Parts: sequence; structure tokens; C-alpha cells
Amino acid sequence: MMMTKLLTNLKNLRELRRISQEAVAFNLKITQSTYAKIESGKTKLSVERLQALADYFQVDVRDLM
Repeated sequence: MMMTKLLTNLKNLRELRRISQEAVAFNLKITQSTYAKIESGKTKLSVERLQALADYFQVDVRDLM
């Protein structure tokens, strides 16, 4: 349940800010397809990558969850 909310929050935050998956991926130094898999739940999200996403979006990790 928490993972679904996290993934929804990531996608909503990205879309609200009108940021492409490519832009997020570039800033995380990963490919767009890797980021798409994260956002769709097809790959696990490490704690480090979760923190990097929170930093990128300038939110607290808890706000993503």
C-alpha cells in the first residue's frame, strides 16, 4: 500500500511540475527507462535513490510516502 502511494506521489509531483521522466532521470544519472520502471513499480527503489528523488523535488522523503 505504501509503495503504491509512493509511486503515485512521484508521478503526480513530476507531472504537476511539468517535468519529463527524461529530466528526472538525467538529474539522477540513470536512464529514462530505469526511471519509468521506478515510477511504474517494475523495479525496486533503494533508500539512496528515494532520498535523491526527495532532494531533486525538494521535499522530505516522508512527503513522498
